[in-house]
Amino acid sequence: MKMLTLLILVVAMATTGNALKCYENCGKNKTGDISNDIPCDTSKETECRTGQVCSTQKYSYESATDGVKTEITTELCDTKTNYTEAYCHTIKTAASTDGVVGNFECEIEFCETELCNDGVSGAGFTAPVSLLVLAAAVLVLGIY
Repeated sequence: MKMLTLLILVVAMATTGNALKCYENCGKNKTGDISNDIPCDTSKETECRTGQVCSTQKYSYESATDGVKTEITTELCDTKTNYTEAYCHTIKTAASTDGVVGNFECEIEFCETELCNDGVSGAGFTAPVSLLVLAAAVLVLGIY
């Protein structure tokens, strides 16, 4: 009986496994003293495609004409190969050569846990996954 229950639990875990969830189209945007933040909440959650992870992209620069600093942070799903240090270097070079911006900085961070790119702190597993893991532990340990 325990073996059948364990088999059912394993099948349930396999079929309920969802793609990685990340925040997308939210983040912090600040130009000078004006903030236009878009909060990362449930309306900004999305399921990434296979092979994608959560990322946070941070850009900052100063206007060459008036020196006003702009900071942009955006959250999204993407592959690690699309955004590398080479990408940041390319963007920085393009931004610097047009004479419009100065002091351009770029940083890209990746994480691979549910909703970890909230701009505040990494989140753990979502509740349904945690409950399945707890149920599996109970069955395997025989605390039934």
